[in-house]
Amino acid sequence: MYIEGATAYVADWFSGLHIYDLTEPARPALLSSFHTGGSPKGVVVRDDVAYVADDDHGLLILDVADPRRPRELARLPTPGLAYTPVLDGDRLYLAVHHGGVVVVDVREPGAPVLLAHYETPGKAWSLRVQDGLAYVADDDTGLLILDVRDPAEPGLLGRYEPGGQMEEVVIDGRLAYVALYQHGVHVLDVSDPASPTLLARVATPGNARGLALREGLLYVADWLAGVNRPAIVVSHS
Repeated sequence: MYIEGATAYVADWFSGLHIYDLTEPARPALLSSFHTGGSPKGVVVRDDVAYVADDDHGLLILDVADPRRPRELARLPTPGLAYTPVLDGDRLYLAVHHGGVVVVDVREPGAPVLLAHYETPGKAWSLRVQDGLAYVADDDTGLLILDVRDPAEPGLLGRYEPGGQMEEVVIDGRLAYVALYQHGVHVLDVSDPASPTLLARVATPGNARGLALREGLLYVADWLAGVNRPAIVVSHS
């Protein structure tokens, strides 16, 4: 899900992209639904354009200037299954399950251009991009840190391999929080991206799969155990 102002964009695995008006948060109003053709795993929105990771249908780009009538601008096939889209300037980065990382030039949203495809050894679930580096949650091969300052030539810079299934990563300054399914959450110091260092382990009652960091608090989508807020969050100051 992506929220911009009072509008929520929901990527629904089973029924496409749904757009809601959140003017009254207690009563969200459905504005429109768009059947994507695939099984949407993620969405990000900028300048009235929605970029949808549409699983085996690749990248779908929609004009959402009128949220009641989204319209397709372009599609771009991807290797593997498109999962997590991240925008950084004019580049869109995609974690592609069974396919690694894809970098796309989206200066013209109606004519996306594939710049690079970096194959990872695991199954890329998600990624984040900060200061020319891409942090990739690559399942049982751990966290991969890629140098993407030249987006056409991504290169491996560092790696953290704790064992277990890494499904999500969020970055806050020099810290990386990673969800490790049955092993809870690990907090890493990535100030030296070539050699990430473990700072803390946080056990969760379920299986950590998704993360969100807001105002110094970390929220964990913990599979059957619901949403949890771990007691330990390390300040990056």
